[in-house]
Parts: sequence; structure tokens; C-alpha cells
Amino acid sequence: MAKDVSRKFVAVDPAKCTGCGLCEYVCTLEKNELPWNPLKSRIRVIRITPAFNFALTCRFCENAPCVRACPRKALTQTDEGFILVDEAKCDRCGWCIQACPYGGISLHPEKTSVLVCDLCNGEPKCVDFCPEEALELVAADEAAIKKWAAAMEKLPVEIEKLTNLVKRREWAILFAEAEERAKRFSKKLEEINARAKITLFGLPPGEETAEIILKELDAQGRVSFPTRWLTSLKSRKLALIKRGNKIEVVPGETLPSSTLLEK
Repeated sequence: MAKDVSRKFVAVDPAKCTGCGLCEYVCTLEKNELPWNPLKSRIRVIRITPAFNFALTCRFCENAPCVRACPRKALTQTDEGFILVDEAKCDRCGWCIQACPYGGISLHPEKTSVLVCDLCNGEPKCVDFCPEEALELVAADEAAIKKWAAAMEKLPVEIEKLTNLVKRREWAILFAEAEERAKRFSKKLEEINARAKITLFGLPPGEETAEIILKELDAQGRVSFPTRWLTSLKSRKLALIKRGNKIEVVPGETLPSSTLLEK
């Protein structure tokens, strides 16, 4: 890593993390890992107790030990610190995983390669979509360590608080807190699902739902889709089918651009 490059990585505040896993979901979406499987995420959620959860991802170490550990030279590090994976050389030996002190590398479940965070070109989507704002871009290990230390100090207090609420059967307080978390979760999940539709259909920002697509269809079912939609679907071996007033995405070859199959 070049000495004059400012190092940044995603750090978690375990005191805020609920272990919801939305960061994993949006990561696979951003990297277009179909199907969107959390096992293909570059960030991993670790769930220990209801009161203590956290996420792990690459910290872009200077002179990265994972790169030095790879016997096949499948990993290289850019001047900005990012880890590049040569899938042709990687054989999933796992030495890089053992060498990483932060749990920032994982095996791809379907390929003979590993998964490493690349910060989404400087705008990590896991940070943007965390409903509890538990993820943050930081520039030093000390900042991450401070978050962990503070969370560990709070943990006994939080566990005692939870235990006392249960003992006193103060369910209303517990349910109220859970409801607020659920609302934040649902809001971010809706935003992620809207983003998924944009990714799938190639819609411009703002046109985020299937209803928008329906409004653009001819009332008789004879439609003309923009080429970018069909190209996006074809690359995924998917097709559009109209069932009543709904549009469904199904496995199959893309339909001709001038028609939409009625079923």
C-alpha cells in the first residue's frame, strides 16, 4: 500500500449491531451475486447473543498478511490497499483465511476463489443500508478497537437490563423496542428491494417498482421494452411473463422486444 494513501475500512459498533444481516444481503446485490445469497457476501455477520452481534470484513492491512500467505500468488494488493483475487490462480486452499487477523476473507460457496471487500468504490452499501447505523467507515484500527471496547463495557449492563425486564415481565418495553427496530429494518429492506428491482430491470433511479413497469405497458399487452431491460434479463436467463395485471420474472429465454407473453 502506498504510504500517502488514506486507508479506510468498514468498522462495526457491536453495541448497535442487531445481527439482522441486511449488510450481507445488500453486499451480494451490489456485487450481482445471483442468487442473492448471504454466503456470497464480502461482509459477514457473527451472532453470539441477543445483546452482542458484530460484522467482519477486510481492513486493507498494510503489507497484507493474506497476500503474503497465498502460495499461488492469487492475491495482490493495489496501491490503495485493496485486495485483488485472481480466480484463475486461486484453489481455495484457505491459507489467506488463516492468515487474516480480522476474519475479512471467506470462501466463495460456488467458485474456486475467495471473497474480499472492495469498499464499493468508496461508497460501501453495507454502511448505507444498515438500519441501526452500526457500520461506519474509519481510517484506523484504533477507532474500531474503541467501538469494541465500549460495547464490551456496556454488555453486562445490557444483559442485566434485559434480564430484569424479563423477570418483571415488562413486555411492553421489550415489544416497543423490538417494534422500533422492526420499523427501521423494514424501511431499509424496502429500499434494498427497490434497489434489487433497479438492478434487475435496469431502471433509472426513481423508477423503483414493478408498478412503474406496468404503467408503461400497453393496455392490450403489446409492449416494447427498452433494450437495456431485455439485455439485463437475457444475461440472467430470465424472461417476463404477464399474469393478469402482474408482471413476473421467470426462468427462460428473453421474449421478443415487441411482445409480452400472456398467460
